[in-house]
Amino acid sequence: MASLSEQRAALKFCFLLGKNAAESVLMLKTAYKDDAMGKT
Repeated sequence: MASLSEQRAALKFCFLLGKNAAESVLMLKTAYKDDAMGKT
């Protein structure tokens, strides 16, 4: 199970790559599957 802090780091990485929120959530869901944090 991926920790919340790990997913937050991944979100920051997506932001630095210029991804928007929808793209970032999709990428997290692809990588972490059921353990991904929600959009909210």
